[in-house]
Amino acid sequence: MLAVTPRRAPEEVNAEAKAGATPPPGAVSRLSSDPARVRQTLLRCFDPSVLEIVGMVGVGTSAIVVKAKMQGHGLVAVKCIPTTESFEERGGRRRQGAGDDEVSLRLPFEILLHSLLEHERIPRFVGVCMKKTEFLFIQQLVTSSDAASETPSDLWSLLYAGKVKLPGEQPPGSVLTPAHIARICLDLLSALEYIHFQRICHCDITPKNILIDQSRRAFLTDFGCARVLHPPAGDNMAAGSPSRLKGCTKYLAPEVMRDLNAFSPKSDMYSFGVVMGELLVGEAPWQDVPECEIEYQVQVKRASALHHYGQKVRDAAAAAAPRFPFSLVERLLSFEAANRPSAAEVKTLLLQQYDTFTIS
Repeated sequence: MLAVTPRRAPEEVNAEAKAGATPPPGAVSRLSSDPARVRQTLLRCFDPSVLEIVGMVGVGTSAIVVKAKMQGHGLVAVKCIPTTESFEERGGRRRQGAGDDEVSLRLPFEILLHSLLEHERIPRFVGVCMKKTEFLFIQQLVTSSDAASETPSDLWSLLYAGKVKLPGEQPPGSVLTPAHIARICLDLLSALEYIHFQRICHCDITPKNILIDQSRRAFLTDFGCARVLHPPAGDNMAAGSPSRLKGCTKYLAPEVMRDLNAFSPKSDMYSFGVVMGELLVGEAPWQDVPECEIEYQVQVKRASALHHYGQKVRDAAAAAAPRFPFSLVERLLSFEAANRPSAAEVKTLLLQQYDTFTIS
């Protein structure tokens, strides 16, 4: 097992418990309600021999994700995170009296953080394997088709890979019905409400980091760029170098584009608003615009994704009205962070309309 000490003191947890703070629905809080678990969390470490790679899931800028058969667990997703240092060089050591599956090691922040999250809309953490040149981060496999299929399961593939039309009437340009869009948005909002409650910012909300299962339910994944907010002052707690924050420029909030340390729940909500606009319109903002030009438009011209979408998003929202009022998209994509609603606010608004949706 791996002993993990999160960056929150037990007294902070006790103070929250006394204040009556409770995690949002669908969550099992490991960060805010159990001081014993906050002081030490045990991660299961498996031998790499328990994994049999059966296919590729995706390739990112700093890691690859594969599908594997795992003894006792069936099919799982495995994220291979390379390291330039070997196990011994990183200070890995057996604890005195520990068994073969128990080691003490400094793990990448992404693995430590994900292991502490437990929510129905975040892929379940299974465990970790360690090799001399990489960490194997094992989590629940989310697939949009048969588990044996090679079909990608991320939202980007659903929107753009083949443009598969689903039953029902779609807004102009979109491959999804308002009902499907609402369900995906509600799933994401549930996950965001949970991590924001835990004072975590995802920092990289894009269609590539949203997984869709066979029932068209959404999962928020990839916490490699995540930041933890310091509770008392609201300042960002160190979670690795700012260079790790590799969010795609077109999804970054204006304040983050100016300063990578300006991440907050409000910047996550801007990224969510871009994804919502993309679901409605059927294309991302700043399509085919170079990143340097996007930065110029945002930082000099003070133009947000809303300005670039222009009439398209207004027409798409009107086509899906009253379920997706344009005023909601407008608030989410506001240039000023203070004007953006929270995940809980947006979820409440959509839930008021959700009974009117028909899911095909």
